[in-house]
Amino acid sequence: MNINSNSVRQNLIDAGCNDNEITRFLESSTTREQLLILDTERKRLIDEYHNYAKKLDCLDYLIYQLKKEKTDADKR
Repeated sequence: MNINSNSVRQNLIDAGCNDNEITRFLESSTTREQLLILDTERKRLIDEYHNYAKKLDCLDYLIYQLKKEKTDADKR
């Protein structure tokens, strides 16, 4: 990889990779292996994103219900 390893390390840290994954990536001997590591991490982040999105949906629903009840009560 032609990119400065410090820049790569910082990018991986910023992306949320753990020390083990960063070391594995930097010590990888092939681009194919590096891409596999990045793809695996990307899938993990997508799963994490979806889990947070579900939690946000639950909170949004509760907020909606509470506001609806308040509006209905205010109309009485």
